[in-house]
Amino acid sequence: MCLARRGNCNAIEADGCETDLGADPRHCGACGHACSFAHATAVCAATVCSFSVCDAGYGDCNGVQADGCEADLQGDAGHCGACGHACGAGTRCDAGRCVAASLTLSLGLVHSCALLAGGDVKCWGSNFNGQLGDGTTTDHLPSTAVALGGLARAVTARANHTCAIDTVGTMRCWGYNVHRQIGIGTNTPQLTPIEPTGLGAGVTSIAAGATQTCAVAADAGVFCWGLNNVGQVGDDTNVSRGTPVPVFGLHGQGAAVFTGENHSCAILTNGSAMCWGSDWQGELGDGATANQVHPVAVVGL
Repeated sequence: MCLARRGNCNAIEADGCETDLGADPRHCGACGHACSFAHATAVCAATVCSFSVCDAGYGDCNGVQADGCEADLQGDAGHCGACGHACGAGTRCDAGRCVAASLTLSLGLVHSCALLAGGDVKCWGSNFNGQLGDGTTTDHLPSTAVALGGLARAVTARANHTCAIDTVGTMRCWGYNVHRQIGIGTNTPQLTPIEPTGLGAGVTSIAAGATQTCAVAADAGVFCWGLNNVGQVGDDTNVSRGTPVPVFGLHGQGAAVFTGENHSCAILTNGSAMCWGSDWQGELGDGATANQVHPVAVVGL
């Protein structure tokens, strides 16, 4: 008879009870009871099966041990690269990164940009203000991808500047900057992508306007910058801003942001819409025609 937690699992009498049933994952608790978990390294501890680590590229995202490391972190859009890191609308998970699911376009005044499936951004057309982002002012057809420091998941072009966000949510802008819509504090045109000051990673939504730029930051705060003569920055002033400033009253509420010629709007996390800026033709949707320097609710949605 074998001692407690020992077993003669190879049926060879000469080596006795060779198996430690309390620690051998091939014979855990009993001979032939193998520990097995999907995409994980199984272990046996005190006759109980468990796993110690997931295989590379997989994660135990549902916390249920029985199905092991069920999530494919390389291809699961709900857990892309890490448990809980979900890819946004219009993107897919490729090799652990959220990338564009298909070709999308964004059009400026006299230039165009494409976000290619896989995450490269290419621009073409007029490059007088550097809006193509290739370090020159030479007009050209789409050729070299814009150097963003990584793959992109969104691009926005408007008037004569362009912005994009990469797979970790870092925003970069380039092109025309007379109104400081690039967001770096100066009004010097930028021929290559540069980060607006202070936003950091985790940006979820971007929009380039004619003279302003807006973004939703990682904390769901809505930020805008650039020309503010009719309140299109939305910070409750008419002071133009060279770096991102919070839109008045929307901290922690932003889901998506949009820009027009001289007005801006946001969809909030509660599903409502608010707009600010020029309202001379009722484009803010508040039932009036007075410019607004802070967000007002769109009525009737």
